[in-house]
Amino acid sequence: MVGFQEAENALVEVKPALGASVYDPTDPMGKMFFNILATFAEFEADLIRMRTREGMAIARAKATV
Repeated sequence: MVGFQEAENALVEVKPALGASVYDPTDPMGKMFFNILATFAEFEADLIRMRTREGMAIARAKATV
């Protein structure tokens, strides 16, 4: 899924691949792909925070925490 290619200055370049397409983060399609991935990652993190807060509120209401 992820291809690695070493650059001359010893940095590693990452280009995600989905199917036969490889997305370069410097071109418009690659930027869109990374933004979509970042949006889903932020959404998942927000869900985890929300569920944690709800669980803590329920535990406090039951006086177990």
